[in-house]
Amino acid sequence: MKISNNTFEPLGLSGIHHVFQPLWTLENWSLSGYECFLRSNSTLNPEEIFSEARKNGCLFQLDIYSLKKAIEEYVKFSQVPLFINIFPSTILHEEFPLIINDLLNTHPKAVGRFILELNESIEEEQIWLIPALKEKISWLQDQGISIAIDDVGKGAASLQKMVEFQPSFVKLDRYFSQGLSESRRKQKIVSLLSAYCSEENIALVLEGIETPSDLACAKALKISLGQGYIIGKPTRI
Repeated sequence: MKISNNTFEPLGLSGIHHVFQPLWTLENWSLSGYECFLRSNSTLNPEEIFSEARKNGCLFQLDIYSLKKAIEEYVKFSQVPLFINIFPSTILHEEFPLIINDLLNTHPKAVGRFILELNESIEEEQIWLIPALKEKISWLQDQGISIAIDDVGKGAASLQKMVEFQPSFVKLDRYFSQGLSESRRKQKIVSLLSAYCSEENIALVLEGIETPSDLACAKALKISLGQGYIIGKPTRI
């Protein structure tokens, strides 16, 4: 499948690129990876970019273009894992396994070094119920590609996904990091999730950490990985 930046010009997109935000292991303050975020020279924010792509029937093409471009950029500068956002519908696409095999053959340095972070969206909520999705995720894991479930804790369904799909990483919704040090209730829930993930050999990531006190609290609660502006902002490499 040949996709270029020009493919998305009808959407008003140009200069598509990525910025990279670090994730840190809180126990020893070591760099554990980066998450990439799609950007463009348009005035649309990332959510609007993908929304327009969905409306115009080219969401799969944009998702694959972003995946390929992120890996091409990333393997040039880092040896730590890369989190790449992707929609469940993309994983279910009939061409997806061929694309993954081609990527792994083209970029052998990327093998075992990138994590597919499954995007949440209202439009795709029913896709999570399709049995074939679980089969495709198992196939990806067999290829050495780890899976991350995003926005866990945002709703009851996200906890179900955490159990059903057995991810290697769980990314806790930023709601829990905001004011974590001041909320005993949030601390109790985060502590429970941290204990569960530890027992199941899942790395728990707390997103959106923005203050020193919330960062210190996350470390005290034994959160595996932290992500947020106080630790590192997304930057273009």
